[in-house]
Amino acid sequence: MKPYTVLFLFLLSAVLLSLTGCGTAEKPQIIEMNILKTFELKDIAGGNIACTVGVYHNSIYYTRRTGDIFSIVFTDFEGRELSHFDIPRGKGPGEAVMAMGVKVKDDIVYFYDLGLMRLSRFDLNGRFLDSIDYTPETGIIIFFAFLNDRLFIHSANNTYIGEIDPATGRLLRSLPHPIQGMPEVGARLVGGMMDTDPYTNEIYVGHACKPYRIERYDTDFNLLGTFTYGKDNEYEPVVYQDHLRIAGDTLVNSLAVDRDFIYAPHIGDREYVDQKNHVVRPEYPVEVYAFSKKTGKLSAIYKSKTLGVTQGTFGTVGTSDGKLVLIVSGYGHAVTALSGGIDDSKYRGYAVIIETK
Repeated sequence: MKPYTVLFLFLLSAVLLSLTGCGTAEKPQIIEMNILKTFELKDIAGGNIACTVGVYHNSIYYTRRTGDIFSIVFTDFEGRELSHFDIPRGKGPGEAVMAMGVKVKDDIVYFYDLGLMRLSRFDLNGRFLDSIDYTPETGIIIFFAFLNDRLFIHSANNTYIGEIDPATGRLLRSLPHPIQGMPEVGARLVGGMMDTDPYTNEIYVGHACKPYRIERYDTDFNLLGTFTYGKDNEYEPVVYQDHLRIAGDTLVNSLAVDRDFIYAPHIGDREYVDQKNHVVRPEYPVEVYAFSKKTGKLSAIYKSKTLGVTQGTFGTVGTSDGKLVLIVSGYGHAVTALSGGIDDSKYRGYAVIIETK
């Protein structure tokens, strides 16, 4: 065989190897959810549900709404109620009109009220401590999170990421938002949720609107990278309706972290508005994406034959000792399965605890 023929065959083999071997993107592992426990979060408050449920130490907390009373409820991982306290409806000190976000830090409960643009603090017994009012320059805050003793926000407009003085509510510094002023009807939602990572000291901004992506920032708001997966044509964009309502395929509406992975829903909500201005909630799969912090790639997709599909809100709300806590709320197959077969029009919410690998 002639030398150039041998060289040609060698190069051809190398090209084929790169196309079929090392050059092929590694597919994420498909994992069937090992469901350890499920229980109902009774009378869960509607609205921004994925932001008002969380994990604190060895407990799960959520926001309950009964009549004109909001309640912050703590349960153990078996679903047994440990404690709760009430927040009356109203505009006075220690009162609320809309639960937009709840966080627990150092035995203090932080309750963010979008209607009052106010962050109120309570101790674990429900004693009102104080509150701070946000200023117009922050924009419409839709998420807040702590990193060590620093308070960060993410808004629908004006401020993409900001740091707030926890004592006064003053905006200390910010990364400007692409939308300045009120979002227009038909405009796409930019960003959507934010959380922090105590393991890496990073800030994550998850995008509700396609393409699927979670941005990584340091605490100086420098973009470090982006986790991404999927194709744009899989989803409908999330756009503003009237009165700042949104409709479309909400992708990243929440996330949870452990030392090695970031967990986020594949789809967190699906809500369309038809030509007659009626809300339509098509089904979507209950799936969790697990991104590796080490590689920056999608490592695994958690699926469930038991839960299948849902209609409503689905989110990842926290981790604890090899367990991931999910929230499934609304209607449809998954909620019916979790309720033991109840198929009615009541809006229900369930905690689903799965094993992580």
